[in-house]
Amino acid sequence: MALAQATRESGRREEALAILLEMLDTEALRLESNRPTRAVVLESLGVTYESLDRLEPALEAFEGALALQEVDDVNVDASRIGTLRNRAHVLYRLGHVEEALRQNLELLALLEPLSGPGSTDVALTNFSIARALQDLDRDADALPYARAAYEGWLASVGPLHVRTLRAVVTVGDLLEDLGDPVGALEHFTLGFEGRLRTLGADDPETVDAAFRHARLACALGDDEQAARSLPIALGAVAVHPGLGAYDRLVWNARGFQVYARLDRDEDAERCILACLREREVDDDPDGDFATHVADVVGFYEGWASRGSEHAAQEARSWREEFERRFGVAFDAWADTHGR
Repeated sequence: MALAQATRESGRREEALAILLEMLDTEALRLESNRPTRAVVLESLGVTYESLDRLEPALEAFEGALALQEVDDVNVDASRIGTLRNRAHVLYRLGHVEEALRQNLELLALLEPLSGPGSTDVALTNFSIARALQDLDRDADALPYARAAYEGWLASVGPLHVRTLRAVVTVGDLLEDLGDPVGALEHFTLGFEGRLRTLGADDPETVDAAFRHARLACALGDDEQAARSLPIALGAVAVHPGLGAYDRLVWNARGFQVYARLDRDEDAERCILACLREREVDDDPDGDFATHVADVVGFYEGWASRGSEHAAQEARSWREEFERRFGVAFDAWADTHGR
């Protein structure tokens, strides 16, 4: 067993699998008296299969281990709890969400009298239950389990542990879905700031948290909060392979509105010009592109009124561009379009 475990942990998982299968095939492990040892080998076999993403044989191995433990009338100890958890995890990965949920609820009932509500094992099981309920669109049922997971990890491993941060973001997701955006933003803020501090701005989990935080802060009109995560969100939008022109337009429009209200003119300038680049270009004075060019002129003129020579020059340049492209005097266009 020790050799198989060391081999698996060194990354030689196929080799570890062969060792375990050979062990199971020995006469000694077929003896009735060696059922407990056979259960341990099957548990290790399941872990190895799962590490190779071979989930069906992993599930079969875990269920074989549980059957031997039940025959032996094993008390609820760490090894059996581990097997139950592993079985639930594989069921979830296989898409058997309701069965995984039932297994985790049974596991929680076993764990709480042994470990208490603040243990990491209980927190992990609460999180697994919350995740399954969320997948089943039972957000109201999921919320107390997600909160219990967050509070358990917060007490046991602290606010910056990866599991604590994952749980606090999940609580935020559930609160938003249940119609509490203010509470959701509080949790997204904790998740974003924690990931930024521990993982850095470029980590995918930080970027994911920035998207959640910035989007909701913008929706709530909380400009100060939005400005904390917008730089990361906007940077990711610019290079994200899964996002297109519309997404870049929406995010840069959000950024422009926030930065303009905060008088962060250089940041607002970058966003409004980024929006312009994503617009479909045409020469119709009554089209959307003309309206957006006019917005650019208005932005620069407002900035120029606060004493910026750069903005005054840009305002003049964009006025000239407007009149050249659309064939109409800017002031006349503005009068007829309510500007």
